[in-house]
Amino acid sequence: MNPKVDEYLDNKVNDWQRPILSTIRRCILECGLTEEIKWGIPSYNHHGNVVGFAAFKNHCGLWFHEGAMLKDKDKVLINAQDGKTSALRQWRFVEGDKVDEKLLKAYVSEAALNMEKGIKTPKKKIEVVVPELLQNAMEAEPAVLEYFNSLAPSHRREYAEHISEAKQEATKLRRLEKSMSLMREKKGLHDKYKNC
Repeated sequence: MNPKVDEYLDNKVNDWQRPILSTIRRCILECGLTEEIKWGIPSYNHHGNVVGFAAFKNHCGLWFHEGAMLKDKDKVLINAQDGKTSALRQWRFVEGDKVDEKLLKAYVSEAALNMEKGIKTPKKKIEVVVPELLQNAMEAEPAVLEYFNSLAPSHRREYAEHISEAKQEATKLRRLEKSMSLMREKKGLHDKYKNC
């Protein structure tokens, strides 16, 4: 057991969430997974990231990193970001819910076994559409363009969407300046969250 997870449960969750998440934690540990904190939340590993959990205002969620590959016979999993995530699946709990420990362990064990066997969701190749505003700014600074082109497609897409999803021109310009500044420093858009 990782003491940082104890701190998370003591300080980052509502009173009604604590017993649910404590039960989930115990079940996951009984399945033999390694416990740590990643992305600021409890994460459990076995030959890679298997599952994690987090508390939100109105629910708490259990994430299966390769949840799309689970059989999900009981239909408890949802795609929390439909259209954005292909592999990640979430099991949500709200106040008053009871954790079916046997079912939870079956899902965790299946997910861990899939990781052990290397069973992963096939990656979809998604085209990165760079907004003209960003493209023009990067072409004016070849070092930034070179850095951008060296990034993984998912990171290039983050920068592109960060700018293109802004509704107002002023917001697009602010986001462009932030993005260019980060890329000049060879930093990813979300690097500041890596060691939370």
